[in-house]
Amino acid sequence: MFQEVITAVVLVATILMIISGKVSLLLVGLSIPSVLAVAGVIPAASAFNGIGSKTTFLIVGALMLGDAFFRAGLTDNIGRKTLAVTARFKNEGLKLFILSMMAAVLSSFLSSLGVQMAFLSFIIVMAAALGLSKTRALIALGYGATIGGTWTIIGTPLSVTGKSAYEALVTGETIGMFEMSKVSVPVGLLLIIFFCFVGYRFVPNRCAGKENGTIPVDKKEGQKEKKDPSAPVFVSRQYMVTAVFLLFVILVALDGKTVIPAHVVTVIVGVILVTAGISTPKQIFDSITWDVIFLIVGLTTLSDAVVSTGLGEHIVQALLTATGGVQSPRLILFLICLVTMIVTQVMNNSGAFSIILPFLPTIALSLQLEPKPVFIATMITASFGFMLPLSAPSYPVLAREGNIQVRDWLLPGTVMVLAGLFLTSFLVPFVWPLR
Repeated sequence: MFQEVITAVVLVATILMIISGKVSLLLVGLSIPSVLAVAGVIPAASAFNGIGSKTTFLIVGALMLGDAFFRAGLTDNIGRKTLAVTARFKNEGLKLFILSMMAAVLSSFLSSLGVQMAFLSFIIVMAAALGLSKTRALIALGYGATIGGTWTIIGTPLSVTGKSAYEALVTGETIGMFEMSKVSVPVGLLLIIFFCFVGYRFVPNRCAGKENGTIPVDKKEGQKEKKDPSAPVFVSRQYMVTAVFLLFVILVALDGKTVIPAHVVTVIVGVILVTAGISTPKQIFDSITWDVIFLIVGLTTLSDAVVSTGLGEHIVQALLTATGGVQSPRLILFLICLVTMIVTQVMNNSGAFSIILPFLPTIALSLQLEPKPVFIATMITASFGFMLPLSAPSYPVLAREGNIQVRDWLLPGTVMVLAGLFLTSFLVPFVWPLR
């Protein structure tokens, strides 16, 4: 009983700290295993075992490769090519679709926050050059990057957290690199299409490019850049980073089917980046968001404690009583997604998922549901915070730069949230049976 009470206190305290935003994620992540170990809920020797897990190495690999990707100037390269392609079209919705898809594809493998911040200035210039509303273009950038983060297991930290918790729950099983893509890609594409061809009309044509003046593309200046003697070295680095990036994606996707495990792939990538002179050890160290790493370790430990102490069973029984004893697997999944989606509208999506995560193993086991569809559905819906500029750290920045008002997010975002909720909870059971 004592262990249940301690775990409950830690759980509530963790939720409050994450919601408040006043306590650093690093402190939250470090305090969870520490308190549980001191209270005897978990063995002290294994409190921080997660720091050396395969999942942790996977996150580190994605972060340091993403930093090298931006450092080599590949984002600027992609942006210029996108501008050249987009300028050929007249339809505003099609232009927004291209911008949003560019952000989505990149965010599938790189940090969505990094993608948005790297392209922020370029999108502003691009909107002016194409005669687009800067307000609409930046919302398209934000939505595209957020949705793209759900397309692979490394697209967002919360998906990696969910993968880690699932692997801890079901021995010998995992969630593959592109497994959640079976649902997240079609659902995400429909949401992007809706905003770019219908939803953007609810956003006032504020900060239009034509009003700010068209910024011409100076071809002569571009030609001078090609003659720069330093260009061949720069281009060679871009090719090198691209090759390493493809190697990383392929080997991680084949994890368990080759002799090279995912965590060893990260080491190989780091060695190549340093040896090739693309990144220094310090730059790699600085690119790692250690607060997220330790938060994932802490939340995984807390999730295990909720199950092992029996606290989760009591919570599930309380939820069943509150919902009238719902037993339908599909309705239970819908309710889980609904709660997740409500929470993620008012806080960071990773924080929202971290609040729901400790309950998932117990819900799945107690109600005899397959854990994988429960985890994947929650991982997807936790990212669909489109109604308010709160679910991603980048949204307030985009709102400031694009003069985006709350109602600009609210009107199209409400439709996208509801559509994402129903589509995800409907499609997931068809791909992964609940029982």
